[in-house]
Amino acid sequence: MTPVQHQCHKFLSELLKGHVAIGANVARSVSDSFGHLTSGYAQDPVQILTEACMASRSRDIIRVKNIRFFSLCEHHLLPFYGTADIIYQPQKKIAGLGKFPKALEALSLRLQLQESLTQQLADAIQKVLEPRACAVRLDAFHFCLSMRGAKERDARMQTLGLRGAWAQDSKEYQNIAKLFG
Repeated sequence: MTPVQHQCHKFLSELLKGHVAIGANVARSVSDSFGHLTSGYAQDPVQILTEACMASRSRDIIRVKNIRFFSLCEHHLLPFYGTADIIYQPQKKIAGLGKFPKALEALSLRLQLQESLTQQLADAIQKVLEPRACAVRLDAFHFCLSMRGAKERDARMQTLGLRGAWAQDSKEYQNIAKLFG
C-alpha cells in the first residue's frame, strides 16, 4: 500500500469501527477516486484556453451551453454536479469550442465551492480572451444539500459571474440575464 492508501485504510477503519472489514482494494479504490477527483490542481485553465486562442473580427455574442461538470464540495467532500453556460462578446480573440469544457474540468476537479468555481472560470475567460463582456452561469445539484442538512432532494443552486461591460452596466446586466432565462 502507498502511504495515501494506508492513511485511507486507517481513516475508513476508524470511521467504521470494525462494522465492515476494509481491505487493501477498497483503500486503493478510494485513494484512486479521490486522486482523480482532485486532479485539476495539476491543470491550468488559463493555459488550456490560451492554447486554442485565435484572432477574430467577430463582435457577435457567442454562447456555449449545457456543459456538464461535477466537483466535490470543499466543506463536506460530497459531490455537486450540473451544467455551465458561457456567453461572451469577443473584441479581438475567440477560443476553440472544445477548450471551454476542458477549462471547466480543470477547475471542477478540485475541492470547490460553486461560487468560487463560477468566479474562477469567468476570470480565466476574461483574462485570456479579453472580451468586451463575459458571463458564466452554473446550475447544480448538491449532495450536501440533498443527503444531509436540509435534505432538499430537488433544490438546485445557480450562480452567475459577470465580467466586463455586463458587470459594469445594470441595463446590460438585465439584457444578458434574460438570455439565461
